[in-house]
Parts: sequence; structure tokens; C-alpha cells
Amino acid sequence: MIGLCALSALAEVTHGELRGSDQVFCSVSTDTRTIQSGDLFVALQGPNFDGNQYVHEAKKQGAAAALVSSFQDVDIPQVKVADTLQGLGLIAAHNRQLFDGKVAAITGSSGKTSVKEMLAELLSREGKTLATAGNFNNHIGAPLTLLRMADEHKFAVIELGASAVGEINYTASIAKPDVSILTNAGSAHLEGFGSYDNIVKAKGEIISSLADDGVAVLNADDPAFGYWQQLAQPRLVRAFSLNKRDDSAVWAESVTLHADSSNFELCWDGGRLAISLPLPGEHNIANALAAACAANVLGVDWQTIQQTLNSLRGVKGRLEIAKASQGYTVINDTYNANPASTRAALDVLAKSSGFRVAVLGDMGELGANVAELHEQVGLYAKEGRADALYAVGEFAKDVVRGYGSGAQQFKTKQALVDALMKEVRQDATYLVKGSRGSAMETVVEEMLKQKVVA
Repeated sequence: MIGLCALSALAEVTHGELRGSDQVFCSVSTDTRTIQSGDLFVALQGPNFDGNQYVHEAKKQGAAAALVSSFQDVDIPQVKVADTLQGLGLIAAHNRQLFDGKVAAITGSSGKTSVKEMLAELLSREGKTLATAGNFNNHIGAPLTLLRMADEHKFAVIELGASAVGEINYTASIAKPDVSILTNAGSAHLEGFGSYDNIVKAKGEIISSLADDGVAVLNADDPAFGYWQQLAQPRLVRAFSLNKRDDSAVWAESVTLHADSSNFELCWDGGRLAISLPLPGEHNIANALAAACAANVLGVDWQTIQQTLNSLRGVKGRLEIAKASQGYTVINDTYNANPASTRAALDVLAKSSGFRVAVLGDMGELGANVAELHEQVGLYAKEGRADALYAVGEFAKDVVRGYGSGAQQFKTKQALVDALMKEVRQDATYLVKGSRGSAMETVVEEMLKQKVVA
């Protein structure tokens, strides 16, 4: 946070009532397991929990005060508000107002986490940079991230996710970005949005709270580009694309894709630089273009961008390549999955040498067309991208139906692993992917620790 905050000021910001002494706090926590001495504990409520019941535990852990929806019989200063979640947002918005640095906000159906990490690395070459930790990108995580902004930070990179219309509108209104980055709109979280058109509108909400002199960094290759471009008016738009377009400010040329890296020329009006990106896949080139475009808008020079992109490290669970002691290769892409990111991962697998195997779990939150979307992924894998396919989960049968001959379906991950290890090939590359709920990282762990079954 920007300095220490007094409870009297907190009560004013949140329109709350203070009971107890006017203490100061230096940071905010919603989890009694992670509270540090001097924190403000925010007692969030949900269908199956009530944070008010944990105020006593928060005090034991060293909390200086609590934000509650009803006063608790605990000897600790408390500020009572009608809604603690709304109160959390108001505190975060206040901290954002005090922040003198620049804020970049990122959303999209896929690529947003990778772009966040790339952009944070680029901006860190110019000054202390705060970035969203993990997947703290929802209506709780985004305010908590904004509350971590401090005087020492020159930049903040905030990832904004959503599973329904209106969520990004809320978090963006708190973040008030100087730069808004939109990677794409796809079928991720289709269940919550209801339709592709709603996804396009929801992602576009990140533009609504963009500063008047802010910049929208948009994907000119996305079918929704024109709609988002109109939303951004009269603000400046900087577009990126995999090929030069009339609207492109940044684009790629001379693309060469390898199994574990990508080479291309980063181009803009007036210059170009050779990039050796140590990340595989055309989608990672698009991610790099988005990050480079935003970084340049925020003052990073092109030579620094080149040097940084050439030395990037990937995001954990995003196309991580590991060699097993038995000789085969595992591509760990288990961070999350939707149809677009799964197709991108299969394109990376297609570039691998030797026998190529897709190991797929379910893709979550896809709505009424979930079976068809899984079947399409199976068909996509069959089209020269995987020589065999193993699937597990509720929709494994649909993936297998799409792939046809050479695909196997399993009821449990352990059964899948057992079959994999019996049939493992030393010259093979195994792509493992699935949504968070599928927890396919456990398959990766088993594959990298087990010995080949004779």
C-alpha cells in the first residue's frame, strides 16, 4: 500500500463505522492463514463461508484491525460496512488513486497470463514493477493486487479475468489503467458468458475505464478488433498482428517455428529487430508482440525489448519442456485449457520430432457446446499434430470420437498414467494439457518420476 492507512480514513473511504481505537495498518489480507502482523483483515462472505466468524483468529495471527459486516465480540478495532467485498474494492480504488506510477491491465480468452509475465519483465528493465501473482485476476484477486502497489513501484501489471459479463467492468473501474491490453476473444468460460458475442463485449469492458489519455493495445488479427477499436475511440489504439495489416503498429515477419523456440522479426514503422524467443508456438509470438507493443507505449526502447524477449523464461505450466531420465520429452501445458489454447499447444506438439502423443484432460466452463468443442479438439489433434491420443475426464469420449483410431479413453488419471508408462516410447514427446479442474499436472509429475514399465 501507499504508506500506512488509518482506520478513520478507511471508515471514510468505505462509508463505514469505526469501533475501537484509530489504529493504522500497512497491508490487507482476506485469509487468516496468511495474515502478517499489522494487517487489516477483510472478512469476506460467500455462500459457504462467513469471514466475520474468523475475526478472533485474525487477531491471534496479529491483525491490527478488521473490516466486517457486523461487529464481532473480539477486542480488536473494527470498521463495519454493508458489504465487505465492496469495501475491499473501495480500499483498492483509493490505493490506486494514490499511485503515481503507470498501470497496465490485461485481459483475453487466452494468453493474458503469458503477456502479463512478459510485460512485467520488460517493464522491470525500466523500474520496479508489480504484477498479478498467479491467477489472482478476479473480483477479489484484482483488488488485492492493486493494494500491493507501493511508492517503490513505477509500474503495475494487472491481469483481469472473468467468467461473466460485468466482472471486468468492475475490476477495470478500480484499476483505471493507463494502458489496456486485449489479447483475443475465444470460447473460454463460454458457460458463464452464454455466447461468443457476450465474451467479446465482456473483454471489451477493459477499455471502459481506460484513462482519457490512455492507450488500447489490441489484437488486429482477432475478429472482434473492429468492435474494440470503436470502443476505444477517441483514445489512441496501438494494434499488433502476426502479419502486417493497415492498422498494425507492431507485427511479425520472417517467422520460423521450432519445437522449443520461435524466431521472427519484430517490425514497426521505421524499424525491425531479430527476435529469438525461447518459447515455442505462434501464439507466443502474438503474446510477445502484445507485450512489446505495450512496453514501448510505456517508454521501453526497442533495443531493451529485443534483449529482454531473447532471454525470457516461460510461465510455469505453460508449455514447459522437460526431459525424462528415460529419454522421452514431456510438454507441461497444464496451467489451464480452452479450445484456442489447446489448439495452440497441439501446434507446438506438431513441431516435435519423433512420436507425438497428446494427453488431454477436460476443458472447463464451455457451456452447451462442450461435447462438440471437445470433439473438435480431438479432430484437430488427428490432423497431423499427434500420432496418438490419451484422454481422461467427463468429456474424454468426445475427444476420442473426434480423433478416431489411435485414441484411448480412461476413467481415471492413474489408469491413464499406467497405460502411458506401459506403452511409453523413448523417442516420444508427450503434450499434457487440461483445465485447472482437471489437475493434469499430477500426470506430468508421475511421468517424470516413474521408471518405464518393462
